[in-house]
Amino acid sequence: MATPLGIIGASGYAGIEATRILAHHPRAELRLLASDRWGGDPVEKRIGNAGAVGKLRYAPLPRAVELAREARCEAVLLATPADASLSLAPALLEAGVRLVIDLSGAYRLRDPAAFHASYGLAHTSLSLLAEAVYGLPELLPDAPRTLRAARLVSFSMRNSRSMSHEAATSSFIWPPIRASRPHWKIRARTFVPT
Repeated sequence: MATPLGIIGASGYAGIEATRILAHHPRAELRLLASDRWGGDPVEKRIGNAGAVGKLRYAPLPRAVELAREARCEAVLLATPADASLSLAPALLEAGVRLVIDLSGAYRLRDPAAFHASYGLAHTSLSLLAEAVYGLPELLPDAPRTLRAARLVSFSMRNSRSMSHEAATSSFIWPPIRASRPHWKIRARTFVPT
């Protein structure tokens, strides 16, 4: 069974790469791709993906939360700047998205003062900042359990030198979703059907 997913910020480097990877993943069903600059354009025209994903049109960024709810996305990747992720993550969780994976640094630093010093912004969602999990398995004492329980995972594909982009993307989407699929087992940092 494929997991319904969305990518917000799908026209930037991380968003394009995540789209390319997940478009061919057997357990992913991309339902929403949102972009601040390609709104209305078909995916096939912009990045060359064919098939069902190629027929999707980039949604306008201001409607992304509403469209994620309508598309019943279980997980949404935020490939947006930190200031955008600050408001999008809580809005998506309130809209019923089960898992938000933030590729910016908005939820990576636990200390609000360190966040302010690094980004020049005051953090606007301190409760989510405390709840967020930094999704690098090597740093988590019990990665599978911690990631399964997470609602918000902060992760940078660029900072993961220990795994490919494909493994990095897969390893942080499937563990939290695994709670509804207990027959999956861990194999090489990713969850696969048994």
